Amino acid sequence: MGFDLADAYQQLPNAPAQRRRFVFEVEGDFFVWVVGMFGIATMAALFGQLCDVLCWWIEHSFPAIRARHFADDHLILHDGPDPCPPTTEIYSEVARFGWTVHATKHFSWSRCFVLLGFEWDMDKQTVALTEEKRSKYLRKLSTMLAMAAVRYKDISSMAGTLVHVCSIFPERRSSLNAIYAFRNRFDRRRRFHSLDIPTSAASELRNWLIFLKTPPLARSFRPPSVSFPHLVYSDASNLGCGVVIDGKAQAWALPGIIDQGEMDIGVMEAWALQLALEACVSLGAKDCTVRFQVDNLGVVYAFRKGRSRSKWTNHCLRCIAEIAIEANITMSMAYIASTDNLADAPSRGDCSRFQPLNLQLAAPWQEFLGAAPPHHESFAIPASCPLGRRDGFLRERHLRTSS
Repeated sequence: MGFDLADAYQQLPNAPAQRRRFVFEVEGDFFVWVVGMFGIATMAALFGQLCDVLCWWIEHSFPAIRARHFADDHLILHDGPDPCPPTTEIYSEVARFGWTVHATKHFSWSRCFVLLGFEWDMDKQTVALTEEKRSKYLRKLSTMLAMAAVRYKDISSMAGTLVHVCSIFPERRSSLNAIYAFRNRFDRRRRFHSLDIPTSAASELRNWLIFLKTPPLARSFRPPSVSFPHLVYSDASNLGCGVVIDGKAQAWALPGIIDQGEMDIGVMEAWALQLALEACVSLGAKDCTVRFQVDNLGVVYAFRKGRSRSKWTNHCLRCIAEIAIEANITMSMAYIASTDNLADAPSRGDCSRFQPLNLQLAAPWQEFLGAAPPHHESFAIPASCPLGRRDGFLRERHLRTSS
């Protein structure tokens, strides 16, 4: 079961010292707003702490119950052999604390329910964006794209909406950089200042529009039951990329590419990670957890965030996410020292300690080379066997990131 608290913050009174902020005058009469207000100032985490206390009390009162909340949305889980307690008894305990439950935003004991704008099916172990939310977000995107200029509150609200979608589609986090950059251009002290939407941000907004227009927007949260049997090592140097799996290695020579514009070792490390994932898929990895060993903290953090400031690292992260989703692979990544990275020598072209992998993989740098300006030095790029470009969007796939 679950419920929303009616008016959330407005159920809490303000301290007297705060009330001077919320005074307004109408026809000579002055009014003081004595409860919390949305969008003006937070309740200094008091609201969340009081919800924590409510969850604790419900668990104390009903030992077979687990209670959790996200802001004012509460989820009650029954975990025991006995029948679920009547919802009226639980709501009585909620009322004991003075909380008022929303008149319509609640549901009884069920294996299928709507929470936080998502449809949850505990039997199928799937979660989907509701049609109501999808339609709302599409209207919001279309409205913004039709605007000549937007204010800070508009783009900030849009970013929050899209981040919410990323809760179940984490690979979409790499499609927020231009929107964040646009938001950061605003001077928040100028509340009514508006700016034209730059081309890059408009492109991301259109990309999100296409994404949300392509149903079904669903994911499985069923974790893989098996693990890939080998640790997977990847590394990059200014000479190329290397991958080691089960005592076998492969190197990709990329001499001179580090000197190209918009290129750095972080991008090459991301390429190496993508090659490592492609190698696992070629070796039969599917419906499993794969453990990757990486010695570049920038890539580790970018992977965990799902995005990077680097355009090409961001592009690579998007490709990695789509490959992992397609094969239902959960990627577990650990940082290791360079001295412990077995792929260090192969990234420099030395595979003498290993048996060969001899895999034909799609080269992640091909799109970069197509966009890069001509360079005065020439260098050989290894031939690739195209595994197929992953354009478009994938649906009904599995969440795949873990740290």
